[in-house]
Amino acid sequence: EDVDPRAFEILISFMSGEVVKFKTVPTALAVIYAANKYMVNNIDILALKFISRNITSDNVLLVLHNLYRLNIVPGGSQTRPTSQSDKSYERKNLDKLGAIVIKRCFEVIDRNAKQILSSGQIEDISLQLLKSIIRRGTLCISSELAVWKAVHRWSHTQCRKRRLDPSHVNKRKMLEGAQYHIRFLTMTSEEFREGQALTGLLSKEEEMKILDRRSVNSKDGHGYQIMVQKHRCGNKLWENKIKKVKEWKEKISSMKKSEKGKMTLVEELFAYFVCILC
Repeated sequence: EDVDPRAFEILISFMSGEVVKFKTVPTALAVIYAANKYMVNNIDILALKFISRNITSDNVLLVLHNLYRLNIVPGGSQTRPTSQSDKSYERKNLDKLGAIVIKRCFEVIDRNAKQILSSGQIEDISLQLLKSIIRRGTLCISSELAVWKAVHRWSHTQCRKRRLDPSHVNKRKMLEGAQYHIRFLTMTSEEFREGQALTGLLSKEEEMKILDRRSVNSKDGHGYQIMVQKHRCGNKLWENKIKKVKEWKEKISSMKKSEKGKMTLVEELFAYFVCILC
């Protein structure tokens, strides 16, 4: 009953030897779930390949949430029993492809961090995934307030889901220390005061220590440590990447114009791929 009807039809078609085609990412994710439930091999790999080609800022959290839920993560293991042949071939391929998809997902999040952190979807992801996102030093954001507000909204929503009063104490319990991944010391005093007034995710003692810039190595009553504070470098990284691509393009253009620097087809192809990978 918990399997999407469209996913179930695709599963039956695949088991009948028919060629299957995926039309949407949610359907492909549903097929992976169905394949895991009914122990159907190989179709999950086809679904992952489709997903890897269609990751966007609008569906990236949905993809990651489902892959984490199914344990298709580096070091994870699916609940589906596997035979010896599965372990040596299909499981290996699934793990490898899953790692590629997840890497691409986090790259999309880095580039579109502001949009994703402000979206309603982030309020419904798992705590594990939330921590994986806010730990990243490559998020493209102009202010750490974007992370703080996202963490606060997540904790508020989780309290409501559990029918708990969204008090400061309950929100901190929901976060289980995730709030300490916010890089408080990279913020101005004004930004910090605004964030704390809005969310109340820190105790009064923690608030005073951070304002005094003495909190890097301090711990609260639960033994949590305020994380090392460095500015997230996402914007700088992508600016450097764009700059490198422009430099390569200019270099290629000048070589084409130069009679001595005339490029062969192989050299042009090589330069093209360098531009992409820079």
